[in-house]
Amino acid sequence: MQDIQIGQDGTAIVTRWSGKIHLVARDGGVRTLELPRGSGDLYYTAVLRKGRVCATRCGDLAVVCRDADG
Repeated sequence: MQDIQIGQDGTAIVTRWSGKIHLVARDGGVRTLELPRGSGDLYYTAVLRKGRVCATRCGDLAVVCRDADG
């Protein structure tokens, strides 16, 4: 695990170096998303806003986003 942020609705957004993002709801439910990863890429932190998860990725210095429910 690399970082934990708390979203506006109380969801905990857990970022792993690998690009796996765990969304932990207030009721304890967990969803896991996987962001694209190239050789040597590491993810640092992610946020959840308006149904999208965006995370900073080192390797090509980018922000990567995807829908949280897909």
